[in-house]
Amino acid sequence: MRSEGRFVSLVLVVVLVCIAGSVWAADTVGPFLWSRELFNPDIDRSLQPERISRNGDVEEAGLVLGSTPVMGVLDTMQWSGSTMLDGKREWSANNFVAFPFRPYTLSIQDYGIYEADLVNGSYEFYPRGAQDMHLRFGYLSQDAAPLVEKHGQRFSMDEAMPCHAVVCNLTFRWLEKRTWQTGSFGSGSPQQCGIWQIPSGKVLRIAQQNKDNCLALPTFLEGTQAHDPMTFLFRMQDDGHWQLLVDFEDESKADRLVTSLDPGNKPASLPGVSESHGLVISSITAGGAPWPRVMRCPMDVGYVTDSASLKVTPPSGEYLTKQWVDVGAIIPSPNGSRPKKLRVYLDGVNVTRLFRRMTKWGVLKDEEGFSARIRSIPMRWIGRGLHTFKIEARMDDGSIVSDTVEWEVKRTRELRSGRLP
Repeated sequence: MRSEGRFVSLVLVVVLVCIAGSVWAADTVGPFLWSRELFNPDIDRSLQPERISRNGDVEEAGLVLGSTPVMGVLDTMQWSGSTMLDGKREWSANNFVAFPFRPYTLSIQDYGIYEADLVNGSYEFYPRGAQDMHLRFGYLSQDAAPLVEKHGQRFSMDEAMPCHAVVCNLTFRWLEKRTWQTGSFGSGSPQQCGIWQIPSGKVLRIAQQNKDNCLALPTFLEGTQAHDPMTFLFRMQDDGHWQLLVDFEDESKADRLVTSLDPGNKPASLPGVSESHGLVISSITAGGAPWPRVMRCPMDVGYVTDSASLKVTPPSGEYLTKQWVDVGAIIPSPNGSRPKKLRVYLDGVNVTRLFRRMTKWGVLKDEEGFSARIRSIPMRWIGRGLHTFKIEARMDDGSIVSDTVEWEVKRTRELRSGRLP
């Protein structure tokens, strides 16, 4: 056991030296990093007239009262149409990035599409139909945090992607009802709902013209409307496989599980797309307002952390380099599914093989489910500073459950006498 411990310790040291941590310097809204696509508040407004709506609007985002880091509603406003620069039109978005390996269940709580005419020197807004807004969320093949580090970097999931991406696209409009956009497959205009991969350098509407980029058609939306109380949880594996859990009644229970293994669906073929780079969410405006008109497109996006499916112990907190801990995973299984594979990540790096021989499986006695325990990890192996530790279980029904904790390891020197001087 001592030789095994030395080997694991040595490999962990090498792994930790190779890990590059991201510095989160961006603005935040709730648990997310946040950036405006166009407007930069650090630059004088007079120097960026092409990034401001002709009526003075810029992108805005905040939290609905009562929101917490665990659950809440993002209150966003996007605009499009005429800008302060004569003859120039723009389309804007708000962008949010979650902590790596931190999945969120999302929902469209409310939205509006309004257009305004310039009447007697002022803009008067009215509802506009037959124009599409978008909620787009997914994962990238590079760290997403730097893309939202500053406002006005012209990044959103409606722009040409700086790297590969896999997204769940929800496009919706006002007609007689608030409805999804599920037609025109293969044209990219209008953009279609579904699961899509976007190659680096492409925009979604161009990617949608190639059937190889369609990972799943939007059959999971059949019989629903965009105003229905639906929630979506999108997960991504490093090997390109993905899953989408849809709750049609917002009752915290998935009504449909859509995966890359379902007939007609497929995994992503683009390399490097991973949850380790953080979930990216873009609330994107509708377009179509000709000069000199403008559009306002508010959207309320609900979020809930996916925390009930698997629990890692010990929890997030502060620990000492002299401590040894047993790391546990509690895996409830109310539907009778069983874990097939366990993966362990330290600061985004897959370290499963280092702990395989130290892992003991068990069965929960007081409820349906399973347990896994990694025995006797010295915290000095983890190293000083702030670290993330994630355990992910792939179940035999195709679902994936996971939990991530944050440990801050503090260096300590114990006195020989064991007593205070």
